[in-house]
Amino acid sequence: MRLFSALLPPETVLRRVSEVTRELRDLPEAEGLRWTDPAGWHITLAFHGECPEDILPELGERLGRAARRSSPFHLRLAGGGCFGDRVLWLGVVDADPQPVGGTPAAAGVGDDRAEGNGPAADAKGKAGARGRAPGSPTEDASAAQGASEPGSGRPRPGGATGRDRPAVRLAEACRAAGARAGAPHRETAPFRPHLTLARSRGGAGRGMAVLAGIPGNPIGEVWRVDRLVLIRSELPSGAVPGSGPRYTPLLARELGTGRAVEAADARL
Repeated sequence: MRLFSALLPPETVLRRVSEVTRELRDLPEAEGLRWTDPAGWHITLAFHGECPEDILPELGERLGRAARRSSPFHLRLAGGGCFGDRVLWLGVVDADPQPVGGTPAAAGVGDDRAEGNGPAADAKGKAGARGRAPGSPTEDASAAQGASEPGSGRPRPGGATGRDRPAVRLAEACRAAGARAGAPHRETAPFRPHLTLARSRGGAGRGMAVLAGIPGNPIGEVWRVDRLVLIRSELPSGAVPGSGPRYTPLLARELGTGRAVEAADARL
């Protein structure tokens, strides 16, 4: 079975993502894109590959250790980018906890990028159209393998991996947990947290054009990350047009304690 560890944004955040996506779908350039199912939206921490079922007890135990060593932290979606000309994604940035009676900016996002503008209004700014999420450091952000400068077709220059970021540390711990449990897949690209919106059906650069419509300001509210989830991915058996993988949460571990949380509590 294909397994990966992930974070699941809350429904309140995903409702805002749905609003942004509906506007992007209406752009002429979006015709060549296959949009991901909102029911399966997630932020991958580590892909473990095709694993035998008997790996689950040890993998769950090791993921619990990784969760115990990671305190809860806060994230927010902001901006977007493309991996090559095939994958369109929303960026994920560190954020401060939501203050009472206020709306914080994501780390590094100025007050002049206040939330509320739609994709059309933000297209001129194109902060997200630089292939990175606003607020993530440009020199020490982790650049995903295959990420490109919009329109260039060239890989983006690599940088430091941003290991001081809690999401990066958790991802590295999940990768190590999978390796020590015997999972076959070994990640080599630096971790870049993202939420995949669409994939190209063909036609170079289509995702880049749609990217101009992604708001550069933060998208949705700040949320507290308090658990990681191990998910099974089942590829569609038939050639059904537009069908995507089916995701099933198998177990969840609470950050800070490592204790098991009912997988049924997970959003998917």
